[in-house]
Amino acid sequence: MRLGSPRIVVKAMGASRGPGAVVGVIEDAKNVGASDYANEPGELFFTLPITHPLASSISPLQQHYELYRYGAAATWDAQAVQPEGYRLVASGLIDDYEVTKDEMVVYGTDYKGLLETTISSSNTSYTNTQIGTIIANQITAGRAEANSRYAWMSATVAVSGATQTTTVITSYQPRLHFIADLANILMSNTSVRSLLFYEPDLQKWSFQGNQLDDSGVSAGTPLLLYGGNVTDYRYWTGKSDFATRIFGIGIKRAGAAVLYSTQTYASESTYGWIARPSLHRDIINQTALDNIVKRDAREAGDNAAELAVQIAQNPNDLDPIQVPQESAESGWHYGNLWVGHRVHAVVKRGFLALDADYTIWGWEWTVSPDGKEDLYLSLTPRRT
Repeated sequence: MRLGSPRIVVKAMGASRGPGAVVGVIEDAKNVGASDYANEPGELFFTLPITHPLASSISPLQQHYELYRYGAAATWDAQAVQPEGYRLVASGLIDDYEVTKDEMVVYGTDYKGLLETTISSSNTSYTNTQIGTIIANQITAGRAEANSRYAWMSATVAVSGATQTTTVITSYQPRLHFIADLANILMSNTSVRSLLFYEPDLQKWSFQGNQLDDSGVSAGTPLLLYGGNVTDYRYWTGKSDFATRIFGIGIKRAGAAVLYSTQTYASESTYGWIARPSLHRDIINQTALDNIVKRDAREAGDNAAELAVQIAQNPNDLDPIQVPQESAESGWHYGNLWVGHRVHAVVKRGFLALDADYTIWGWEWTVSPDGKEDLYLSLTPRRT
C-alpha cells in the first residue's frame, strides 16, 4: 500500500445514533481532505464518480465517517513503536453532498460540530463556578437531550486545568460557541492554551484548560523550514485588524445594565493609539468582561500576524495526523505535532525573514487525484 493513501469507512447509525454497521469502505475517492482547528469543527470532503457503487448509499445526517491515512512505522514521543498501516485521521458525521453530471462531492463535519447544533437553555446562569464544571455541565446537558445526536458518547467529560471560577450566563447559544467563549475567559491574556477535543477511541470529550505555551518543546522539537520540509507558505501581518487598545462593552441580560472595560496589550509608544470596540452579550459581572476584553486586546495586538505552511509530500518525518494518543507529558496530539503545539518555523525568501516560535492552531490534509498529499498547518505567533 502506498504511504499516504486515504481510506474512508462509512458507517450506519447504530445504538443511540452512534457508529453502527459498516456501509462501505472507500479506497478510491478523489480530492480527499480533512481539517481540524482549535475549538472549532473540523471538516471532511471527498469526490466520487457518479457511477461509483457506493454513491447511492451515501445518506447525509444518517451516517458516520472515519478517515484513515496509510502511514509508515513511527515512534511518537514516549509512545511505543506504531507499525506501518492505516491510522485514524478524522471522524464525524456525513452532513451533505452535491452532484453534477459526472461527480458526487461528499461533505462531513467532525464530532465537535455536534456541539454547534445543540444550544443552551434560556437564562442559564453560573455564579462563581469553575470553568471546567460549566463545560462539563453543558456537554452533559446536550447529551441528555431527547434524541441527542451524541447520546452514545460516554457521560464522562474529562477536564483538567480549568479550576478558575467565573460568573456567566448563556441563553439559546450553540454550546460550542459558549465553550469557546469560556476558553477565552480562561486564557485571558496569558500564554495558556485551552482546548476542547473529542477522543474517539474512548468515546468521550476532554477539555484541557492549562496546556502551556511550551508544551511538547524538547530537544527534538520539529523545525518547519522553507526549502526543507516546507514547500510553500502564506504570511500576512494582520495589521489591518491590529489595535493597541480595546474598548469593550458588555450587555447584561438582566435589565438594561451595561458594563465597560478598556484593555491594552500592544505598545502604544510604538504604534500610537489604535482603538477598536468589542461587544459582548450576556455578561454578568465586570471580572468576566475584563478577562474577555483582555483576550480581545491580545488577539488584536499580539496575534495579528499568521503563517500558513505547506508540508512536503508524504510527511512521515512529522506524521502529524495520525491516531490521537495520550501521554502524561503532552496530552492529546497527532503524532509528534498537534493543535496547540509550539513549533519553530524558519521562512527566508526575498525580504521576508521569519525565524520564530509559533503555535499550531489548525491543520488541513488533502490528497489530490494523482495521489499527491499535502499538509497545511495554520500557525499563530507564540505568546509569551
